Amino acid sequence: MEIMDEGESTNSFISGAIYRNVKVKLNTFMDRIVQRCNCILENEEEFQQSIVKANVLKIVRVIGSLALLLQQLPRAEAFKVCGSDGDVVYFGSQHGADTFQDLYNNCNRIKPQAFGRFKVWKLPSLARKWISTGAKMVVCEFSPLFPFCSNFTFVVSSPELIEQEIALPEDLNDLYNCPAFGKIRQKLKRSKRRAEFSSFFTRDKKDFDLYYYQMYLPYITKRHGNVAAITPYECALQNFNRGGLVMIKEGQKAIAGVLITTKKQTCFALEAGILDGDTGLLCQEVYSFNQWSVLEWAYEQGLKKVNMGAASAWRSNGIFAYKKHWCARVCRFRAVQGNLFYLMENPSEEFLEKMNKKGIITENRGKYYSVIFRYHPIEDENWLEGELRGAVKDGLLGIAIVSPNSKRFYHGDF
Repeated sequence: MEIMDEGESTNSFISGAIYRNVKVKLNTFMDRIVQRCNCILENEEEFQQSIVKANVLKIVRVIGSLALLLQQLPRAEAFKVCGSDGDVVYFGSQHGADTFQDLYNNCNRIKPQAFGRFKVWKLPSLARKWISTGAKMVVCEFSPLFPFCSNFTFVVSSPELIEQEIALPEDLNDLYNCPAFGKIRQKLKRSKRRAEFSSFFTRDKKDFDLYYYQMYLPYITKRHGNVAAITPYECALQNFNRGGLVMIKEGQKAIAGVLITTKKQTCFALEAGILDGDTGLLCQEVYSFNQWSVLEWAYEQGLKKVNMGAASAWRSNGIFAYKKHWCARVCRFRAVQGNLFYLMENPSEEFLEKMNKKGIITENRGKYYSVIFRYHPIEDENWLEGELRGAVKDGLLGIAIVSPNSKRFYHGDF
């Protein structure tokens, strides 16, 4: 793949320095706007009337998305992401490139290679150049308000993140005993065979400090490496003060915890931690035991849902795959975020099949579907039903068949 670098467009060092100074200040101001919008979106339950709520939240999301768009203009960085399935160009932020690389290669050991900053409005011609010189696909990270248009053979957008939410039944045993809960049920049984775990709820500041420094930080850094999005101490403490911790003890020793808050009828499981990030405790299924303890606590409080937090919008993502076994449904990520646009020009059937296995998730009118790329029309109804059943089982509404210059949504009513 040919690498190009557009370079700086400023005519002098002085004008370049002035531009960079103004851009930094603008981005800082836009950051504040996005954070303020997120604060409102994350507390949407405070709105009493549904009509007012829907309209206000829509306006807030547009304002946040506009601020995000202004941050992304006029240039973005391009990265080469190498992989066994073929090289991909990622156009966006460093964090976005790292996260995509982790998804694409299912590891965080390979570092994306930055090769230049380019004008955003030149993307169509740039993408064609990159694909013609060896890239299998171009992935672009933009605000949902970006006026994206493209005549590539295959084009689909996806949210960067989704959330997964469990509806608590009238009797929690109904969830525990349902066939779809089988894998989690096995993990919980193993946890009871391998260790003497017990759970407790706490709002003690000492327990929070133990959780944050000795459980959360070691666990998230060992698990996610350089793509870990670490919640600052002050933000985590603020959430703790609004809610608390569901912690796990082995004997008298606290070994794990989940930070939670509650809003209206929903319990939000925000972050998890395991003492020293100990893989031995993971093998004892303490993580699953802790998550089940959160469900038990929420059920005892009379809550109706448990939000398990965010995951990347790929069905093959490990976090998404784990949460789907809890019978969780996919719902919108509350905070302002960008979309990922996937561009391909005459890709091979083999590459399309590999992308289909990764399971990109797309959104349409607030509903979520699994993307399947196809050159040819569907002729096998049994195949279609099987794909729909798989998507619904994973917490989606159905599938989106993306063909050259077209996209069609199928709902799974099972």
